[in-house]
This record gives sequence, structure tokens and C-alpha cells, in this order.
Amino acid sequence: GTLATHPSGTHILGGITRDLDVSDQLNFGYRPLSSDLRLASGAITLSDSTPATGDTVAVSARVDNIGDVRSPATTVRCYDGAPDSGVADLPGGGVVLGAIAPDSSLAVSVPWVVAAGLHRLYAIADPDNAVPEQTESNNRASVVVGVFPDLVVDSVSVTDDNPMSGALDGLVVYVSNAGGAVANGFSLRFGRGAGTIRTSSGLSLAPGEVIAVIAPFRASYGVDTLFAIADPDSTLPDANRADNRASVVLRVLPDLAVQADSVAYAAQDTSGTLSAEVVNLGAVRSGAFEVVFHRGNPLAGGVAIDSARVDSLGAFGSVRAAVPWRAGLGTTTVYVTVDPAGAIADRDRGNNQTYADVVQSSTPD
Repeated sequence: GTLATHPSGTHILGGITRDLDVSDQLNFGYRPLSSDLRLASGAITLSDSTPATGDTVAVSARVDNIGDVRSPATTVRCYDGAPDSGVADLPGGGVVLGAIAPDSSLAVSVPWVVAAGLHRLYAIADPDNAVPEQTESNNRASVVVGVFPDLVVDSVSVTDDNPMSGALDGLVVYVSNAGGAVANGFSLRFGRGAGTIRTSSGLSLAPGEVIAVIAPFRASYGVDTLFAIADPDSTLPDANRADNRASVVLRVLPDLAVQADSVAYAAQDTSGTLSAEVVNLGAVRSGAFEVVFHRGNPLAGGVAIDSARVDSLGAFGSVRAAVPWRAGLGTTTVYVTVDPAGAIADRDRGNNQTYADVVQSSTPD
């Protein structure tokens, strides 16, 4: 071709106008005008990025022409595995790739019936080297596709979250397969702390399937972390092992509570009685604890009125704690706190305090 300088600063190469690239040997007459087919990084895509075994997906390959002239029509072949290893190309054989103008691209696609496992899909433009090109080294690209099970422990719960110590309870576990291949013959381990409650073996899940498995166990006093692990020995390939485990905390403890509507004041001639009902919502008997009454919020300068001791409170039992007190005229906000010292291991301390207004309109006769 001829090389001429245009007033704009570009060069006209055989009638094709292109920006000057001083590193291109074409500028020095070292090579003829030619096309250059390229499959860039990311040129291969799938119509479904998370396919399942047995699905038919489209494998697309986008081919660029980074050369000087229009490339003639040729073919593209796609393979499941390295082409040089003798694997057959994907169904459809060579797909026709139309002519491509310089600095343009075309995409072709072939069907692929997905199989389980790890795949490297290849695409080769002009596999028979029928098109004269600047270089043949950029005509190939590949992408890795993993089609594996993905076991997910979706939730762990107990059939009774407030059991008596020693009572029979159940650990309920939901497991799903979020992957694209069957999870066949895996086990599910149920544990407590560092120990194992039981293991269920020989489980199978198709892609998208969910199962529920229940493991019986005996509740014990205290705080237990109960868990489940799918495929604990990693016998199956898994797309994401980070979601194979989940847990739940079980508190087999007393649950002391006091409610605002239980606060009462009874005035006598020269004194009065302030009281509140304390309940144990837990299935375990408590030990001894104090019930403290304050005039005003104890965390904001409230003044202690008095305290009452409760020696023990049975499971689901109640007791009225009372202290002597003479209310002044007007409205007094009284706070009641159960076990402020934390002497009792409690399932929920969020219900250990309440407050109520005591209104005294006149002094007793």
C-alpha cells in the first residue's frame, strides 16, 4: 500500500485512514496491510453464569478485528477442554464468523449441554488459519466454569427454645443445594459445643432442593451453642464451603421479669407498701436474688427506696416483692429492678426492669 500524510496529521494507508502508530512496522513498509482477529480477555460469556447439570446454555465468543483491513468470513470453534488435547468441539462444529471491518467485532454462539465438574471452555477464531493476519497468537481465549454442588445450611433452630434441663428437645436443620450439580451421599453433623450429638449420612440433594433434618437431644442447664455442618469431612466438591455451617444458641436458664402494670402502692395511715410482681418465665428454678425499688431512674440519679430478697423462684412461678414506703403528694416515678447485681444467670436481662408512676393526691387520714 501507499503511505501519504494527510493535513490532519493522520496517515492514509492504501485508501484506509488510521492514526499513526510509530511502533507499527507498517509505517516503515515492513509488512502489508492485513486483518488481525482477536479474542480478548472476557471474550467468552455464558447465557447463564450459574448453570446446572443438564441445562443447555449458549456459549458466546466475541471476536475483534484489530487489523488494517476487513477480515473475510471464516469460522469459530468452541471446545470443552484444551483443543490441543484432542477433545471434540462443542455441538455445531465450526460456526460461521462473518466479515469484520477494522476496529469492529462480531459475536457467535454455540449450545453447550452442561455437565458437572470443572470445565475450561475454549474458543478459537479462524482455527484453520485461512485468514492472513498480523499475528495468530491472539486468536484463542478460554474461560473456567465450575459446575458443583453448593451445600448451604440455611437455618438451625430448636423445637423448644425454653426447655427444662434434661428435657428432650430437637435440633431442626434446613439444608439446601444452591449449586448446579447433585450433592450425592453427603453427611450432616449435629453438634453441641465441641462435641457431636449425631451424624446423618447418605443424604442427597438435587440442585435447588431443600431438606429438613431433625436430631433429638437432651437439653442441659446453661448456655449451649448448637450447630450443624453439611459435609463436615469435605468429601464432595463444593462451590462455597463458607455457608456449610450454621448455629443457634440455646439458653436453659431462669428468666426473671417484671412488668409495669404489676407495680402497686397501698397507702396506710402512717406508712404505705410499694410492691411489684416478679415472674420467672424460664423453665429452670432460680436461686436467691434482690428486687430493688428506686425513686427515679437509678441510672440518672434515682434514690433507692428499699429492696426485697427472694430466696428462690420456681420455673414459670411468680412472687410479689414488697417494701415499706410512704409516697409523697403528687406523682412519683418508681423504678423496679430485679437482680441488679446479676447474681442469677438469666435468659434475658432486657425484661428485668420496669417503671410506673405512683400518684398520691392526698395524705391518708
